[in-house]
Amino acid sequence: MLSVRKLGYVFDAQQLDVVARGVSDVVITMQGTGNTLERVRIAETRPRSRDAVELEERRNSGLGRMLDSTHFAKYNATRQALDVVPGIRTQVGRTPSDFIIRGRGDCIATLWINGAREPNTFDSMLALLPRTEIAAFEVFTNDIQAPVRFQTGGNNCAVVVVWTKQHINARR
Repeated sequence: MLSVRKLGYVFDAQQLDVVARGVSDVVITMQGTGNTLERVRIAETRPRSRDAVELEERRNSGLGRMLDSTHFAKYNATRQALDVVPGIRTQVGRTPSDFIIRGRGDCIATLWINGAREPNTFDSMLALLPRTEIAAFEVFTNDIQAPVRFQTGGNNCAVVVVWTKQHINARR
């Protein structure tokens, strides 16, 4: 028995006699049903990292002040983009590219980059990070308002959390 199936056509089967020399000249004509399936678009989805999921949850909940890459694209330098953010200010070091972030009351903010605590010094990774690599920037006015993961205990100053595009978009 030879059976033939094709989507959008009527199923057909023919019984064949198979002899020692094989079978030749088998012709099967299939009738179309006129039915077709709608096109199905299949898109790859990749698992999102815990950091990306939590960042999106905080963005949707309105916790803290959130800046994304579109904010940084409007400025020539990271420091310029930060100078307009309420609740923090930058203090310039020896050169305009050297800066630290200060919170209200002139205290030094706690700085986190890609989930790791970073010293908030004039030579920090933030001062060296190109603004085009920043995916998101979170500002919390004090330790209590920051997510537990970024609290250091007893800090009354701002908490700044920076996420790079490479980190947020990484497959994990």
